[in-house]
Amino acid sequence: MIAAQYAGEAKGCSTLLRSVCDISFMFPSLMANQVEAMHRAWGGWYKKEDDFKQLLQQVKKRDHACLLFQKSKKNKEEAYLDFLCTPAPDDFAMTY
Repeated sequence: MIAAQYAGEAKGCSTLLRSVCDISFMFPSLMANQVEAMHRAWGGWYKKEDDFKQLLQQVKKRDHACLLFQKSKKNKEEAYLDFLCTPAPDDFAMTY
């Protein structure tokens, strides 16, 4: 798993790391550098970053939703999906 913060470091994660990521879950962000990094790493089907940003904004309309990218798909209509995550139960607690 690669965090968006890592993907944004030094103008994006390495080509090797991107090439081994078959699936990416991209959650909308208000941080311009994170959106830019997601576009650079996994938004290749969208030549214009503004078009990619618009796609992320559509996903943002629902709580717990993200943009799912699947590298194995052959066109952008299949490669990018609106994915709804299951919310955590009310009694959820992380332990270490």
